[in-house]
Amino acid sequence: MIYVFLLCYIPMLITQLADFCIPAGLLLGVLSVYCLFRQRSRLPLNEKILAGELILLPLLCGLYLLLGFSDDGFRYVGQTAIFSIGALSSLAVLYFFPRKERRDLFVGICVIFLLNLLFMAFLGKNALDENDTNLANHITGAPYCNSIMIFSGICFALGLQATGRMAKLLLFGVSLLSFAVITVILQRAINAILCLFMLLLLAIFSSRYRKLILAALVLFVLVFVLSGAVPACIKVVCSLFPGDRLANRLKSIADLMTTGEMSSLSKSILLRFAFLQNSINTWLTDSTTFIIGYGSHSKNYSVISGHSDILDTFAKYGLVGGLLLVDILRRSIIVILRKHTRIQKYYTGIIIAFVILWGVLGGIFRAYTAVMLFVALPISAQYAQLLAGYRPKPSGIYAFARRLLTKNMFSVAERDIHQSSRLVARKHRRDKK
Repeated sequence: MIYVFLLCYIPMLITQLADFCIPAGLLLGVLSVYCLFRQRSRLPLNEKILAGELILLPLLCGLYLLLGFSDDGFRYVGQTAIFSIGALSSLAVLYFFPRKERRDLFVGICVIFLLNLLFMAFLGKNALDENDTNLANHITGAPYCNSIMIFSGICFALGLQATGRMAKLLLFGVSLLSFAVITVILQRAINAILCLFMLLLLAIFSSRYRKLILAALVLFVLVFVLSGAVPACIKVVCSLFPGDRLANRLKSIADLMTTGEMSSLSKSILLRFAFLQNSINTWLTDSTTFIIGYGSHSKNYSVISGHSDILDTFAKYGLVGGLLLVDILRRSIIVILRKHTRIQKYYTGIIIAFVILWGVLGGIFRAYTAVMLFVALPISAQYAQLLAGYRPKPSGIYAFARRLLTKNMFSVAERDIHQSSRLVARKHRRDKK
């Protein structure tokens, strides 16, 4: 059945197959509910509550639509439902399938995602060679870059933990390829900056002197910013990119810092933050909106930003929907970090923190984000142990029998040695007499 799950994940990971996402999501949801029902006695209380909340979230969106509070059709409801199904399927994967099948699923997800990245890189290269930057900019949207950022962080963290040289080179290469697709092909400024800092923090926390390196880095950044060398450095970085979109955005930031002039691009960056402020203002309009929200309305940026799924949830569904989303994220973090070593918790925590940060600045209610965050990220810890040469201790009846047998064997051997030593000592006393 694990391969049926993998087939359902394919339309969720490849944007060109988005038309098949709804039937695949429905099949995945039915299979996930079946698997969770079969394993209901094994599920901890946290996972049971999380499963109920993931089912409740799209139901809440649909209820607002039926009651007339929302008017953007079933698009947002379906998008949220597919996200919830992707997250719900992770519980079925973690508790229904054995370790080997989970590792096979992880490899399949990574291979499918990598092939899609290579295809996007091929399209982007052809577009840049023909100076068609417009095509390169619209191969996919900014939310998909969030899943690429997660994939880059997973590969980079696995490369840091791998002991084999070839495994390290392969994983670091895939991670840098993902970062190159974000910066050179898709040219998304915010995603590129977040991915760069995420990889930098992952590299810092891999050292035993992480606190010292982090303090030195913060001090260097403060000195660098106060020295006024940031605009010149940004202009040098802009010359490295073949496209115009990301370079022009960075140049507009440099011009704003040096001359104070507001270009159209720098205004668009400030306009994004104004949209986020609109969602906060809508949520805090009055007590009714604060509790039950304003409802979901399509492309009304003066009321709902449309650029932040986390803040927009508070504005659309009030304190009820916002707390529901926050508790889903909190319980999901507990599931993802369970059975991790200390260093794996560092790596996974950094990736989750940047995903939540992007949820404030962009969209995370997407199927591909759910698959990479809730399915691939928890299973990657098992592969990290495998790459590091770690073999977990066996558990269950087999391990209990082996420990019991080993204990009895050692006790019998110890008794035989003790008896033989007594016989030798007795014989030695007899010889003396």
